[in-house]
Amino acid sequence: MYLGILSFTALASDDTAAGIVGLVVIVLLALTALAFYFLPTIIAIFRDHHQLGVIAVINLFFGWTFIGWVVSLAWSVSATREK
Repeated sequence: MYLGILSFTALASDDTAAGIVGLVVIVLLALTALAFYFLPTIIAIFRDHHQLGVIAVINLFFGWTFIGWVVSLAWSVSATREK
């Protein structure tokens, strides 16, 4: 998909338009990567998890290691306390 967008930008007659499309693609890819990185925290927020703070901290500081990301993901989908 990214190659198709690059091909589209290469066909654009104006360099400014190609630069804008390229920038939009980069921003969208960065936002997608950030959303995926913080997926455990996002899940914990939507589930109103009682350990949201701890999950977010582990995700933030140890999410770059695959193990930290998996631990925070598993914790975010675990059972929550009754209110």
